[in-house]
Amino acid sequence: MQENSPSAEEICVMLKRMANLFSRVQASQTGAGITGSGFLLSLLADRKEINQRELVNMMQIRSASLSEMLRKLENEGYVRRKTDPHDRRNTLVAITGKGQRRESEARGQRAQAFEGIVSVLSEEERVQFYHMLRKLFLGNVSKAPQAPS
Repeated sequence: MQENSPSAEEICVMLKRMANLFSRVQASQTGAGITGSGFLLSLLADRKEINQRELVNMMQIRSASLSEMLRKLENEGYVRRKTDPHDRRNTLVAITGKGQRRESEARGQRAQAFEGIVSVLSEEERVQFYHMLRKLFLGNVSKAPQAPS
């Protein structure tokens, strides 16, 4: 028997509920969260250096919030900032060795937590679900409002 097709609102509410569940699960992993500074370190771990303005756009946060986050991470020795030699108006951000080690440990913890979330899906369902979520994201990302500066 075919289930009734859910409304757009029901789908969005379920996505929000999943996002909340996801946040609770990842927050329960000590140091493994991907919000705030954890997300920032995960972005930096895959790059040599990145412009601070690009980080604001990637993280969808206010410039002042990123500056505060970077200040704390820099004081803890996880990141370094320097003036862009090609454009002195810009600041470049890079992860340090200490930051790489912290991110590597957190990445392993996150992988374990994330696997627990999707373990209820078969391999085929995982592939289908991923492609549907990707389609929703790519079809809407350009329509979403930008984070305030």
